[in-house]
Amino acid sequence: MGKILSKIRIPLDQLPTDVAKEVKMKDGRIIVVESKDPCLTCGRHKRIQFTQRVDGKMYLVEECLYCLVRIKTAANRANQ
Repeated sequence: MGKILSKIRIPLDQLPTDVAKEVKMKDGRIIVVESKDPCLTCGRHKRIQFTQRVDGKMYLVEECLYCLVRIKTAANRANQ
């Protein structure tokens, strides 16, 4: 069975100006955030955020932290 990831790509020009400015300041960093919406695959709320450039446009990418980790440990399961 293939790998299913819950990845959300949001164009920076569609974000409010204050949020877009904050994201541009953190360019190149990976940030762990608590999302309001659960992951569609596993149902957890922790996500990583980073910026990605595709075809000259900047995107804010959010991926589920738990789905991204291949090795599931007791520490990961405890941090639901």
